[in-house]
Amino acid sequence: MTTKRDKSKTSQQADSHRAAPSHERNQTVRSSEETAAPSGPLVAAYEAGRLHNQLDWHLQQAWLLPVIAIKSSGLHSLEVSKILTGLAPTLTPALSTPAVVRLRTNLLGLRDEWERHYMGAGHKDAFQEGEELIRYELENFDNCSPSVIRENNWSFALRWVDAFASNVLQLLFDHLDENAQKALELGRWVDRGIRPRAAYRFMCQEPTTNSADPISYGVDPFSVEYQDSPSADLADNLPPVLYPITEEAILPELGWLSQLHHCCKAIGLPDTFFESLANLKQEGRESDDVVNRVGNYVADVDKLVRHELDDWALQEIIPASERTIPMTLKEAAKLMGYRGGRPSERLAAAIKDGSITCEKMGRQSYVFSKSLFPQDVWDKVSPPSRSGPKSP
Repeated sequence: MTTKRDKSKTSQQADSHRAAPSHERNQTVRSSEETAAPSGPLVAAYEAGRLHNQLDWHLQQAWLLPVIAIKSSGLHSLEVSKILTGLAPTLTPALSTPAVVRLRTNLLGLRDEWERHYMGAGHKDAFQEGEELIRYELENFDNCSPSVIRENNWSFALRWVDAFASNVLQLLFDHLDENAQKALELGRWVDRGIRPRAAYRFMCQEPTTNSADPISYGVDPFSVEYQDSPSADLADNLPPVLYPITEEAILPELGWLSQLHHCCKAIGLPDTFFESLANLKQEGRESDDVVNRVGNYVADVDKLVRHELDDWALQEIIPASERTIPMTLKEAAKLMGYRGGRPSERLAAAIKDGSITCEKMGRQSYVFSKSLFPQDVWDKVSPPSRSGPKSP
């Protein structure tokens, strides 16, 4: 077991180690955090997905870092509380006012639960017992990989945190419709480009010492080749029980790009989006900026996704009894009675200035209110009745 003096020294070194990359990181990396507040329901759900992934990232580090860096652990805990406080307001464009109030109440309850458990008896027992087991196994099982020993024990210590993060995710899903759920899942996977899931696994591996390739662990999504992280050498000194990590200092997991592509397909993004995505991927492959190219790619994808989802954002929910069938602007303009002077463009201008409200279902598909059409065409614009023929 380490002494209090040894732990204090290790904590100071780890805090210093953790802080260093943020000062040394190349400042040319493009930030995805400088975007405007969510302006539509799908963008709001997407942003909530990014926040949930960040919640999981901070939860795991707050739970484990007290063994080497208590100050850093406290900073991650503050981020957990901040995210739980801000999730409901973020989803305001996607939910009714009563739903936002219910979600906010539940999330604040979970925030209070986190603050009660953080550094409580159960938390201290988890990381202290984990540390003792790891030190014992590192000292007595020379034939085992140190990273495997750490990962097995710390994953067990994180059981409460894993359940907590899952409860938050389920709460969000319960308040969202199907499309918003898909947007949320897309946000989680975009964020994993710079904050890979299961952060503890990377805290269990020895950082690379190759100055030419400062990004450690993970897989370069722009290369088909990758190497496993080197194991710690037990010959000279007993290796640490944990290592600090920083966002953008580790590469995404294997298959991250494929899963990202799958989420974009699931929500129904158009072919033009995937063409832009392919161009960004090619730029990443050709980039000489090895340190920042993944972060830059994630920032560019983030902007692209937000723009596409915002373009699809529903401006107002049209009551079911008033909804028309989906149609193009050209079809709608003709049925509304627009004549001459490019009717579809005039209709688009009216939508843009807010004088006509509609729901955009796709890049060329819109739903309007029947009241915008002459009554003699209502039978053409109304969806088929699902309740059978009306009584005479």
